[in-house]
Amino acid sequence: MSAPRPDAPAPQAKPRGGSSWGARSFNRDGAKLKLVGSLRGEGLLVLADGAIPARYELDLYARGGATRSASGHLEGDFSAFADGDAPAARLRLSDGVEFEIDLTDLEADLAEFETRGDLPAAVSAPARGA
Repeated sequence: MSAPRPDAPAPQAKPRGGSSWGARSFNRDGAKLKLVGSLRGEGLLVLADGAIPARYELDLYARGGATRSASGHLEGDFSAFADGDAPAARLRLSDGVEFEIDLTDLEADLAEFETRGDLPAAVSAPARGA
């Protein structure tokens, strides 16, 4: 290992602090969103003509008070419509709560999604420390 060059600038201390995930915020469509939690589980992608078992991971966001939305991804067998237009769909979580989603970036075994409209009040992240 070589010695530091004498003419090299001294490293500057970075301010400490920062925020937890729960305090992070993002902008989507011009609205400031605050990440309030994440959910993972096994559920169903519900379609007009049936349902497909799917593992989900989603991030929950708050937007100015109680308005909430989510985005995330799904893993399952979506090969039946991976090359066509994304069908109208709903995501049913492991606890039975269901809401409308827009599928994006659809592949045979993966899909990304965003919620359509506000999430039902029953959708919530686990309490911290749980």
